[in-house]
Amino acid sequence: MSLILGQKSDDSSTVRGIKETGQALHTSEQGLIAGEHNQESAENGWLATREECNGTYLADGTITAQTVSSAPAHLMGIIIQQALAGTLTLTDSATNKLVLPAATPAGFIDFKAMRFETNLIVTLANAADDILVLWRPI
Repeated sequence: MSLILGQKSDDSSTVRGIKETGQALHTSEQGLIAGEHNQESAENGWLATREECNGTYLADGTITAQTVSSAPAHLMGIIIQQALAGTLTLTDSATNKLVLPAATPAGFIDFKAMRFETNLIVTLANAADDILVLWRPI
């Protein structure tokens, strides 16, 4: 944060447009407040206000284990197109983290950035199931 300080002008009532109060000077803050755009940097200065992620679509005929991410990843959510005809298994390396049962209804399931430390593998047990996996790298 930087402050603009000035020198008193000859009339002693202002400091280059900054009003004086007693012996103290008013100052204008030149730092950035939360969420304000930093015009001097291409990398920072924006408040994160939305979740961005990748989407991997697993469609008809996908009944083998599908590697969605071969690196550590956050699972943001899954969109199920129609009620699952078979189970859906989420795996981190060789460890099953979650199994959604058959008949899980259609819709969006929010996983709140569930961590997969090694990789993210999805297995559909029925070839008729269609899902969209929303994820992002860690």
